[in-house]
Amino acid sequence: MGTLLLNTPQKIHFFDIHTHKKCESESVFSIRNYFPEKLEEISQNEYYSVGIHPWNINLNFLLDDFYRLKDFVCKPNFIAVGEIGLDKLHPFFELQKDFFSQQASIAQHYSTPIIIHCVKAFNEVFSILKKMKITVPVIFHGYNGNLQTTKYCIEKGFYFSLGKDLFRENSNACLSLWHIPQRSLFFETDDSDYTIQDIYAKAAELLYMDLEKLKQQISENFNRCFSTSF
Repeated sequence: MGTLLLNTPQKIHFFDIHTHKKCESESVFSIRNYFPEKLEEISQNEYYSVGIHPWNINLNFLLDDFYRLKDFVCKPNFIAVGEIGLDKLHPFFELQKDFFSQQASIAQHYSTPIIIHCVKAFNEVFSILKKMKITVPVIFHGYNGNLQTTKYCIEKGFYFSLGKDLFRENSNACLSLWHIPQRSLFFETDDSDYTIQDIYAKAAELLYMDLEKLKQQISENFNRCFSTSF
C-alpha cells in the first residue's frame, strides 16, 4: 500500500470518501473512484479506489478487468476496493453477486476497506458479507437506506457515506442521519455538482452541530477506517 502523508493535518479539513472528479484543493483529501478500464488515467498524486461496478457487468464482461483490479491492490495510493456491489435495477443480478463476492474477497485478503454501491439489494449484500465473514471496514456510499436497514448496519459496525440526498428534505439519508453514530459517518460528492464543503455544511446544519467538531469527527473516522490501507 501507499503511505499517507498527513504530517500537515492543518491543511486537510475535509474528506471526500467517494468521488468521480479530480480535486484540486489542498484542504480536501478525496478518494477518486476508477473503473478497471480507466486505470491508465490515474495520476501519481491522487488516492483512489478501484472496483468493477455492477452496472458494468454483462455476459461479455472481460475477465481481464478483474485481473487488472487484483494487480492494482498493492500499487501506491490504492486505498479501497470499490465501488462494488449489487443493483437490482440493472440486469445480470446473479453475475453481479459473483463479481461482488470475488472483489470482497480481494479486499478481505489485502485488509482493504470496501466501498459499496447498493440499490434495492441490501439483504443480498448483507448475506454475502456474512457468509464470507468480511471483517474489513465496509462503507455504503451514497447511503439512502431506510431506518431498518440503518439500524442493521449500525449493529454490524458498517460505515455510512452521505452526499447529495442530504439536500432532499425527508429523504432516507436525512432521516437516518439522526440515528447514525457520528463515529460511523463519512461524506462524499460522488458525481454531483455539490462540493464536499457544501455537504459538510448541510450535515452540520441538519445535526445542529458545530462544523469544526464535525470536521474533527470525520477526520478521526477516516484515520480509524483506513488505518490498514497505508
